[in-house]
Amino acid sequence: MRPLEQVHVINLHLEDLRSIGHKLDILQDLISNVVREGEAWLEVMDETPTFSQFNQYLSNESSRCLQTCLDIAAGHSRFDEVRADISTMKLSQKTSEENFSVLSEKFEHLAQSLSKKIKYLERENRNQEQLIQELARKQTFTETENSLKFDDYQRELMAASDFIKVETEYLSEKVDKCEERNEAILGTQTFQNVEKKVSDLEEKILRFDSSTSTEAFCLQVKGMKKTDLKRDTTLQLFNHVVNLSLSPHFNKETGVYRVPHDGIYLVCLMVENLTSKRVQLHVYRKTKCGQETPLLFSQSYVKKCTSYSGVPVHMQKDDEMYIKSTEDYTGLKLGNNSFFWCVLIKKT
Repeated sequence: MRPLEQVHVINLHLEDLRSIGHKLDILQDLISNVVREGEAWLEVMDETPTFSQFNQYLSNESSRCLQTCLDIAAGHSRFDEVRADISTMKLSQKTSEENFSVLSEKFEHLAQSLSKKIKYLERENRNQEQLIQELARKQTFTETENSLKFDDYQRELMAASDFIKVETEYLSEKVDKCEERNEAILGTQTFQNVEKKVSDLEEKILRFDSSTSTEAFCLQVKGMKKTDLKRDTTLQLFNHVVNLSLSPHFNKETGVYRVPHDGIYLVCLMVENLTSKRVQLHVYRKTKCGQETPLLFSQSYVKKCTSYSGVPVHMQKDDEMYIKSTEDYTGLKLGNNSFFWCVLIKKT
């Protein structure tokens, strides 16, 4: 099948040729009739029409034939107009092809740019996923480690409690034996000697009791309270006494614990975070001279996460210990698994 433009041009040529042939056939018939009439006029010696009339007739018919030829020639110029239209169509087509080429280049450039951006976003998404996985792994490791530490400290506390119980029973037995011996001494020695020995025994008992007596407190956040905590403000949410009677040296109203003896203390803080933001709380110690130093901190990165920290600390009498934050928190919410406790391990 030939191209559409070529078929159109050839068909126009053929149509013009057919039209010219048809017009020439008509002209040929007209010329033949005029020639036959002229030949007949020559053969017939009739004065009708006259020579002048017939001569004018032939001149008119000749002019008519020539005009017909001119009209045929003028009608043939239609092909030139059509050809000019075709040239205009080709030029328009060429311009459209150039515009299409420019649009194709722009589209290809845009597609490449979008492809680069999509690859960049995919790479950033993978990096974010890796970061989240790493944070989750660290959080899991921290929770496991804190849980193990809490179990260790709980075992140590139970061991200390058992030790205190055994020592108390031993002391009670000693006192009973001393009372029995005192009764025996009353029968064998003078009252003065007995009084002196009893006084010495009471002094020893007091010293022994003073060296083995303990100091401790354990407080819990009760009822999932919610509060706004300002930076460098003492936290007062730990107000529920657990297991032990409240130490007279801890003020629930201010959240401050005043150290009653010089010694080594085990200080622990466990925080259950019920907010969707990172929470970090610090336990501070303030000396009698006003010097403030952090002892430990506990932080939770995500909601419903519990963190734990504990350290043994040497403190002196009248030192102050309390919890506060180095950041501002709005709507701080701690769970029931939040504990703050301290145990005197050894006096110094």
